[in-house]
Amino acid sequence: MPDVHDWICDERKQYADSKWPAENEDAVTRETIGANRPHDDPLHWRFWLEQYLSRSLLLGWDTPNGRQALGKYATTVVQMLESVRRVCGELPAPGHPSGEIKQWALPQVGTHAICNDAPIMRVMRHTQLDICSNCFQIMALP
Repeated sequence: MPDVHDWICDERKQYADSKWPAENEDAVTRETIGANRPHDDPLHWRFWLEQYLSRSLLLGWDTPNGRQALGKYATTVVQMLESVRRVCGELPAPGHPSGEIKQWALPQVGTHAICNDAPIMRVMRHTQLDICSNCFQIMALP
């Protein structure tokens, strides 16, 4: 029985790479960053992630089909991360707690009253997508 990492690699080779070649993944990533695509767009990464995760939960992780859907979810996350790295740049060094890397060098566009006026940062240059630097709530400011 292959371990999880081997399963994801095999899934990529046997299925996912033929369905989503790297150049297609990167085109979707560029469109996702630049166009603020609707979440139900089949080309949107979030659509596929939600489809596979929902299916895994519906079928149950105690069933082979539920585990397969969860594996496809994990494979899609890896594909998306690899594409984002190719399109947007390298990942930060591993080993930091989530949210610890706050030296974003992003413009502050406001403050979030719910988080005691924590800075709200513009996270996507091509859109009006902003995020609270404290709670990471995504919002769109004018």
